[in-house]
Amino acid sequence: MPMMTPLLEKLREKQGKLSDNAFSCGLGVSQQLWQMTRSGKRGIGLTLLKGVSKTYPDLAPYVLFFLGFDVSKYTVTANNITNTPETHQDANLRRFIDRVKKMLFKRSKECL
Repeated sequence: MPMMTPLLEKLREKQGKLSDNAFSCGLGVSQQLWQMTRSGKRGIGLTLLKGVSKTYPDLAPYVLFFLGFDVSKYTVTANNITNTPETHQDANLRRFIDRVKKMLFKRSKECL
């Protein structure tokens, strides 16, 4: 059974009193995927990470930490993550962050 991560704890806080259906729709994932992840029956996967990145950009440090990056190197503001790439891993992270930024602006309005 996957352990509770800081990211999952924050997601549970964000859900608050929203139903699983409403919360999962906002993340762009199925209700079943969210329920299985929330209950620990399934680990956090890329689909959920994409949804979190789009819906809650303020959780970017938790996403980066979950992915194993040293978050102390990055400055996170509302829709911006800044870093001076120093290593190959940092350059890959920059490309990932740029893709996430693009997704933020293409967010679907289906659930609104």
